[in-house]
Amino acid sequence: MEIQIEAPWKVKPSLESVITKKLNKLVTFNDRLIKAEVYLKTGDNVAPEDKVAEVTLRMPGPDIFAESSADSHEKAIAECAEKLRRQIIKRKEKRASRA
Repeated sequence: MEIQIEAPWKVKPSLESVITKKLNKLVTFNDRLIKAEVYLKTGDNVAPEDKVAEVTLRMPGPDIFAESSADSHEKAIAECAEKLRRQIIKRKEKRASRA
């Protein structure tokens, strides 16, 4: 799966490796994932949870999207990965019940 990371700043290699590790785990739930588009940004306010991560998974059929905000980008990515995992499993169960 190809992973594309976009942010208004240079992403540190440590953050890049966390993103890659978390999103590559999703392939175990669906091997037809084509691409993951990750958008990192900082919130507009000064709240403690102002680090925002948005992830779109491109796959056959409708794409899957998750967004999360936390006090660090690493936590936001972990939350997004969990949300995406649940969506993938839900879609897989729906498809299996129709077959």
